[in-house]
Amino acid sequence: MHYILKTLFFLVVNFALLDAHDKSVTLELKWKHQFQFAGYYMAKEKGFYEKHGFDVKILEGTDKNVITDVASGNIDFGVYGSGIVVEQLKGKQLIALSSIFQHSPIHLIVKKESGIAKVSDLVGKRIMLPKNPIQAVEILAMLRRNGIATDEVNLIDTSHDILSLVNDETDAFSAYVSNEPYLLNTLGVKYTILHPKDYGIDFYNDVLFTSKLMLHEHPEIVKAFTDASLEGWEYAFEHMDETVELILKKYNTQNKTQELLLFEANELQKLIGAPIVPLGHMSESRWKDIAHYYKALGFIDKEVDIKLDGFIYDDKYHMDKDALQELLFLFGILLALLLLYHFYKYRKSVLINRLKDEYQQFFDLAPLPYQSLDINGNILKANKAWLELLEYTEEEILGRNFSEFVMPEYHSIFQKKFPLFKKEGFTRRVTFKMKTKSGEEILASYNGYTIYDKNKNFVQTHCIFEDITQVEKIQSAYKKETKRLKRAEEIAKLGSWEYDAKEDKLYWSRSIYDIFEYEDTTETTTRNIFWAKVHPDDRTASLRKYLSAVKHKKTYSFTYRVIMDDSRIKYIEARGGHRFDSDGKLIHSEGTLQDITQTMHLRDLIQSQTRKLQRAEALAHTGWWYRKIDNDLAEWSDEMYEILGEDPLEFEASHQNFISKVHPEDREKVEKLYKSALKKKHPYKYDYRILNKSGEVHYITGSAEFDLDEKGDVTHIFGTVMDVTQQKILENKLKDKEELMIAQSRQAAMGDMVSMLAHQWRQPITVVSMTANNIIVDMELKDDIQKDDIQQSCQIILNQTQVLSNTIDDFRGYLQADEEKKETTLQEVLNSTIEIIKKSLENNNIHLELTNASETKLFIFKNELLQVYLNIINNAKEALLNSKTPDAKISIAIDEKEDSIITTICDNGRGIDKQVLEKLGEPYVSTKAENGRGLGIYMSKLILQRHFKGTLTWENIDKGTCFRVEIPIKTNMSNI
Repeated sequence: MHYILKTLFFLVVNFALLDAHDKSVTLELKWKHQFQFAGYYMAKEKGFYEKHGFDVKILEGTDKNVITDVASGNIDFGVYGSGIVVEQLKGKQLIALSSIFQHSPIHLIVKKESGIAKVSDLVGKRIMLPKNPIQAVEILAMLRRNGIATDEVNLIDTSHDILSLVNDETDAFSAYVSNEPYLLNTLGVKYTILHPKDYGIDFYNDVLFTSKLMLHEHPEIVKAFTDASLEGWEYAFEHMDETVELILKKYNTQNKTQELLLFEANELQKLIGAPIVPLGHMSESRWKDIAHYYKALGFIDKEVDIKLDGFIYDDKYHMDKDALQELLFLFGILLALLLLYHFYKYRKSVLINRLKDEYQQFFDLAPLPYQSLDINGNILKANKAWLELLEYTEEEILGRNFSEFVMPEYHSIFQKKFPLFKKEGFTRRVTFKMKTKSGEEILASYNGYTIYDKNKNFVQTHCIFEDITQVEKIQSAYKKETKRLKRAEEIAKLGSWEYDAKEDKLYWSRSIYDIFEYEDTTETTTRNIFWAKVHPDDRTASLRKYLSAVKHKKTYSFTYRVIMDDSRIKYIEARGGHRFDSDGKLIHSEGTLQDITQTMHLRDLIQSQTRKLQRAEALAHTGWWYRKIDNDLAEWSDEMYEILGEDPLEFEASHQNFISKVHPEDREKVEKLYKSALKKKHPYKYDYRILNKSGEVHYITGSAEFDLDEKGDVTHIFGTVMDVTQQKILENKLKDKEELMIAQSRQAAMGDMVSMLAHQWRQPITVVSMTANNIIVDMELKDDIQKDDIQQSCQIILNQTQVLSNTIDDFRGYLQADEEKKETTLQEVLNSTIEIIKKSLENNNIHLELTNASETKLFIFKNELLQVYLNIINNAKEALLNSKTPDAKISIAIDEKEDSIITTICDNGRGIDKQVLEKLGEPYVSTKAENGRGLGIYMSKLILQRHFKGTLTWENIDKGTCFRVEIPIKTNMSNI
């Protein structure tokens, strides 16, 4: 006890002595004064060092090696790059305290006009690097990672002057992101930055370090100095303007401007990793990655193992007052144990008996089942938990072999494992399926050890087991769900990731490697490897969204693009969240990445098709509308609003608003048509007028159809509207023109009819005249005229007069327009036509042949078809007369097909001139050499199309011309 008190007194005295240690401290920088070291300036000027009792002297960097100064003990602390790890592996006894910059500011800068856009473009180019290659290791590693050897580029010692790049003395210049870009901006030179971290090379930089000797002798100074320095850095970045003012007053040995120092401050802040990574954070795994790059580049011997034990600072070396209190507490425990041992020596027999009792109680009440087996595997003992789980009494199991309680399929496992158990002295996690007394199966996991006597002979086993039946079920279900999840990830192209902020480690699921097309899933994953894949145009915005989510402690979701090695673009949807400690610092992030490239392509395609549809709608003046049948509100396309002349922001899409736009005279018709179609559930078409805001009338045509559910009930209605106002105007103009041509055609026909009428009347008038003359002669020459003779002559005159009257009726019937369709056959129409023209044909010695194979009755405008026949036959007559064809003949045949009746009218003239034939059917194109008006065929074609849905075609044959009139049967079968 006396010894313990002496030891405690010694520790307290030493702790007091440590507090009184001289705290004059020196810090040597790696370069000249600038914002790059602002944190140390602010720690000194704001009293962060002073509150720990330090008098800190900050030394500007020189050509001397700061590593040597610190390792030798001449300097207490130093600032150096990631090359410190090389010196450590070469045997220097160094401690890395904190890395101020998570990402190195060193990069290559090239002029924009050089055409160098990526690292692979540097092959054969001049590159200015520091003379000491270890100061440019990030650049060399970037070249190596992109497959560029040093002999494939022209390496030049740097001039440390950016004008070397401006004056084309080099193609690429090793620079600091916080300095040279600013100088180029002031010179107006456009540039491109090739940053190693964008190509997967991410080194620490500006590492605060000390020697192991310093840490061993003064651990409390090392901890306090490190904490104060980080506090200074936090203050510097939070108060940039104040910090820059301080540098300008006290530390501006390079005569930098305020603007340059602020530029430097903002650029360097991007490299510290906050708030994602704690300021000054380092991880051993990342240091090892950096060391491997140095080794690959030849800065570390190949034989050297990358071991960094003790390299990264751990404040366990520092014993503060709390730690001393803990030590005193431990000594108190030790003292209590010594007293207990002394008590044990004097009360041994009492304790043994008590322990036996306690052991038996523990054995009986132990929560896990226990059993003991003899050398043959027979049960010697089992506790209460064993008996209750398997539903046996102690008498029922003692002396029985253990194999009797396991399922038959596990007997062989017991026979194999038990000899090994006896030989090796222990068994771990051996699984048996056991059967309870009631027949229930349970899965048990056994752990145990073997007891031997002093001669190492087997005595017995001690085993406990755990019922893992439910655990196994859960694990099995988990494996199945994991397998399903993995399959779902593959199908959905979805991967998950986790980021450990404390360790600065990023973990990817297999699916993310697949998304980024990495074959090697063992490659170390870093945040910068990920960001290097992100499209440069999306990198800043994506990082800003991610950091905003961290800052506001919210989840996030955004989309960005990544670039594959073959320059293909993929679209990625990112979702994730964060976890923070009690101080609000980020400790963990997790999220998912989903390849939505195909979705985005489909979206672009849909958008493109939508734009085309909208363009087509606008060109065609066609819009659409859609609404639920039980809701007045509707959905209208943009063109629908355009047609109605309304603003979508001011005019609500609804059925009632639509009806309000319909012309008052047409509203009842539209509503009636809609209700009728709804009742029948049939699609329908409609024509109506609308009134726009200015009161102008627009003509609309459209159609609509209904959506039905599984029961056949109407759920929705979809329709289209087309503005046909211009078409209506043109139709009216065309109708006026056609009516003029019809009038001209009628007038021309009147002339032909007069001629035909003359032919028809010539013979009856001659007969009447001759009969009247005969009567007069008889009256002059004969004294006695017989009454019968007079009556006979009068009868002849009356007959001929009737012929004249009938002829007038025929011509009047033709000239009178049809007001309604009548039932007739084509033969009847053709017979009426022949009655009008036959005398003209006979007088011109033209033979007429007629064959008929149709008796089908149609509902048609008889006189309209008669005019068509008359025009064609008259044209044939004129062609025969003009050609002076001997044995002139017109052949007419009526033939009935399945769905139409065809009338063919042919002549044996010389045919129609080829040039006329090509244009025949157009207005004012005539087959007649002279006096032709060119309206007959055109009007015949128009009549057939409009009134009969028929066609008129023609062709030259060997001897003459044939005209073919085709009339569909179905559309002309009913007058309904």
